[in-house]
Amino acid sequence: MSESIRTTFSGIMNTYINARREVFKAYSMGTLFRHELPALLKQKISSSEEYEIKGSIGQGNWAVIPWLAIMNPKITTSTQRGFYIVYLFSEDMQHLYLTFAQGVTETSREEMERRNEDIRSRVDMGEHFRKDNDFTLGSSSKAKEYVQSVAAYVRYSKDDFPSEGQLIDDLNQMIEYYEEYIHLIGLDTVDNENARKPEEFDNIDIVSHIHSYITNKGFYFTDENIKNLYLSLKTKPFVILSGISGTGKTQIVRLFAESVGATVDNGQFKMIPVRPDWSDGSDLIGYVDIKGDFQPGPLTEVLMEANKPENWNKSYFVLLDEMNLARVEYYFSDLLSVMESRRKEIGEYVSDPVVDHPEEGGLLLWNNVYIIGTVNMDETTYPFSPKVSGLIFNGGKI
Repeated sequence: MSESIRTTFSGIMNTYINARREVFKAYSMGTLFRHELPALLKQKISSSEEYEIKGSIGQGNWAVIPWLAIMNPKITTSTQRGFYIVYLFSEDMQHLYLTFAQGVTETSREEMERRNEDIRSRVDMGEHFRKDNDFTLGSSSKAKEYVQSVAAYVRYSKDDFPSEGQLIDDLNQMIEYYEEYIHLIGLDTVDNENARKPEEFDNIDIVSHIHSYITNKGFYFTDENIKNLYLSLKTKPFVILSGISGTGKTQIVRLFAESVGATVDNGQFKMIPVRPDWSDGSDLIGYVDIKGDFQPGPLTEVLMEANKPENWNKSYFVLLDEMNLARVEYYFSDLLSVMESRRKEIGEYVSDPVVDHPEEGGLLLWNNVYIIGTVNMDETTYPFSPKVSGLIFNGGKI
């Protein structure tokens, strides 16, 4: 294969329409897009970022618009979501577009338009880069969706194709704009050290911030989803997210916590997968071993940090994943009783002790601890008993 981007792209534009008449699986064009072109582009990118590059000519059948995407893994590794740089070929193979675009599969039209305007307003680009959707890729529905996903682009014509140097310069310039935008919206660090804390917001501002943060990570939830979760947690710091598997219950909790600075790395976010064999609270809260020593459970470990005075201004999130894989009344009833004991004293919400052991002292549910459970309602899970349902759903259920 030639090491020239210009020669490779020109070759695709000259041969792709005829290639589509051939048997899909047997044609070498797939290898070119999936392996050879990504390797070639990696050699030409001057950025120090480790980009993931994927190309496609379709899945099982030829795509009318083949593409080649360049993605920062901190933002997305899937072309179905998030924003990235992507080469898009027109259906008639007369034009190639270098674009700053978004995934169309998991992004609503409203969110796509908002993101495009945000990119265009924040990043100052040269006149060579267009900031509009005034172009066409073809007449298919997919072509029209791709056009709407584009925030900025450079168009190349088959009959007046640019030089190798121009193609490389344009690619690296677009990557600079991409990295600039990532920095401007605060997603250039994985651990999100600069995440704003809840006390920096009023209620309206924080909901907007959380929604924006989650969207920037490449996931779509409506404003109403975020508002409901936020208000439920503010009303009572125990919320159940129910729904069928794969709807994003776990993901929204993790990203919600991350948006206000609570991560696994800093110990402020803890996911606890519930096991089917849980029959009491020991797996969650802890137990006394045969030596008489208290062995804290994962929830207690979080409370030990959250109860320290120096941490009272930090938010701690505990996610009980698939909490009805075991009978909730067996392992969770004691904790529910403690939740019901919460009361306001001198401006702070306190509770009866969750753990009242001499080694740990009285660990309380302060108002900096939020517990969220996810439940799947299917044949693999247990229903809630009437007693537990009353306690739980007087809190919050989404």
